Formats: sequence, C-alpha cells, structure tokens
Amino acid sequence: MAKNKSRSIARIRRHRRVRKHVSGTPERPRLNVFRSLNEMYAQVIDDVAGRTLVSASTVDGELRSEVGGLTKTEQAKMVGLKVAERAKEKGIADTDIVATVTAFTAKSIARAYHEFLPVIPDEVILCGGGSRNNTLVEMLQRELPDAKMRSTDDFGINVDAKEAVSFAILAWATIKGLSNNVPGVTGADRPVIMGKIIPA
Repeated sequence: MAKNKSRSIARIRRHRRVRKHVSGTPERPRLNVFRSLNEMYAQVIDDVAGRTLVSASTVDGELRSEVGGLTKTEQAKMVGLKVAERAKEKGIADTDIVATVTAFTAKSIARAYHEFLPVIPDEVILCGGGSRNNTLVEMLQRELPDAKMRSTDDFGINVDAKEAVSFAILAWATIKGLSNNVPGVTGADRPVIMGKIIPA
C-alpha cells in the first residue's frame, strides 16, 4: 500500500513538473494520455481555448469491439491510430499529427516504465529505428527526466541489429540447453527451451 502511494505521489509531481513546460496551442496541440488498470485514453488538447480537439479510448464504441483480447501494447497502437485519424478529420495538419503520434509513443513507453518497473533506471538503452528519431528521443527524455538516454551503438551493437542479436541470444541459449522464455511475460506454465536444432 505504501509503495503504491509513493508511486502515485511521484506520478503527480512528475505530471505537475512536465505541465509547467508543456501547453497545447491551436497550432501545436498537447497530447494527454491516461491509462487506468484496464483502459487507455488519449486526448489532443488546445490549452489556449481550454478544449479537447479530439479524443480516442479503448471504451469508444468504434474501438471497444476491436480491442478485446489484444495486449496493452496493441491496444495503445489502435488508440494512437484512431486519435491521429480523428485529428486529420478535424483538419489538424499532418505535421501536427506526426508530432502527436510521436508524443503518444514516448508517453506510452514512459507509462510502461512507471507501471512495470520497481524504479526508473539511471540509463535507458535504446535500439531499433526509433532510436534514430531525435524528436522521439527528446520527448522520451522529457518523460523520463532522471534517466540518461543511450543507444546500443554506445556498446558496440548496431541499433538496427536488434532482432538479429535477439534471435542470436535465443539460439545460443537453445544450444546451451538453457530456458529462454519468460513465463511472466508470455503466460507459459514454466520455463522452457524454445527452438529446435535440426541437423543439415
């Protein structure tokens, strides 16, 4: 209980700190993302006029039937696409839509850190194409101000080699006879050795 309370206090303080520096305008509206235990909500807000321009959530009639059975990551993607689609229908410029979706991505990553990690790490090591998106990295840094942003390039592993390296690690574990699944993530009953060795 005490741990949850301290997390809640930290979230409120972080929110207030970020809001001091972020304000939506008609030209560049602000994206607000909120996730409860079961649902996700996204709003594009013009703080100057004090109104929500568009919104989308997993409780929307359009999305409700589509998100059932999906992972939280997949649900977040659908909400992001829907809020971008509605923003375009409202006449919000493509550049603003891209900025909004990029901000949504950064907020979703940061939200997952706060929800699933016991503490925020001192360093965040990025990989994949997104790590080359300077705007996304800057937004993520604002969401996680106490963490230093680095990339796998800093450790001699090309950021574009994420999948190749990941599969190489899985293959190495299979050859060594080591379990290479994470039951808490995949829902498996027990640790197992994934993959098969097929002689040529």
